[in-house]
Amino acid sequence: ANFVTGVGKKLKLTAGLRVEYTDIVGTLLSRSEENRTDYLNLFPNVLLEQSISERYKLSYGYNRRIVRPNFRLLNPNTYYIDPYTVSSGNPYLTPMFTDNYEVGQILDRKYQLVLGYSRTTDVFTQVFIQDDASRETVIQTQNLDKQEYFGLRILTPLTLSKWWKQNNTILLNHIKYRSMLNGVQLDNSRTGYMIRTANTFDLPLGVKMEVVGTYVGPTVIGQMRIDR
Repeated sequence: ANFVTGVGKKLKLTAGLRVEYTDIVGTLLSRSEENRTDYLNLFPNVLLEQSISERYKLSYGYNRRIVRPNFRLLNPNTYYIDPYTVSSGNPYLTPMFTDNYEVGQILDRKYQLVLGYSRTTDVFTQVFIQDDASRETVIQTQNLDKQEYFGLRILTPLTLSKWWKQNNTILLNHIKYRSMLNGVQLDNSRTGYMIRTANTFDLPLGVKMEVVGTYVGPTVIGQMRIDR
């Protein structure tokens, strides 16, 4: 269900609510093992747009999202990568839910600066479990308690000539994971950034060419810290 209305001359409100029911049954024939789960969830979204002038607008938004684990992650089969590394599925994975908040500024209907915060519960990511006695490492996707994300996103589309257009994105963020993991408190956080430029060229005979470049700085994913 979606609802759109004007609030005065300078405000526009968009609101919606999505209801989803999920029923999953997985059967591992080699073990005669069946795993079943079902859940019902509500996903609201609200967007308030404020026109300060013809060239300048503000927006305030909230939405709730779901990401479900795919079949490969749920499959409980064990895969031997090498004599010391094992990958195992997890049929008990649950979906992760994200509450996302954003405040945005738009200039001339194209330049954007967006400040955002999101909180994800039951975030699933790869976990590395090491057995010191056997020297075997098990890689399995598990649910962590929560992830917090703070971000600043800048979008600057440019027209450099009649035949060359450019869309640039700069992202600054801080990501934090917190969870109890195998009896130990995980507290992993890092500040990072991403720079992306997409260039579109109009060539003769109606041909278009696109050149995209992306540079990703340091970040964290679950237990892992990535330099770049």
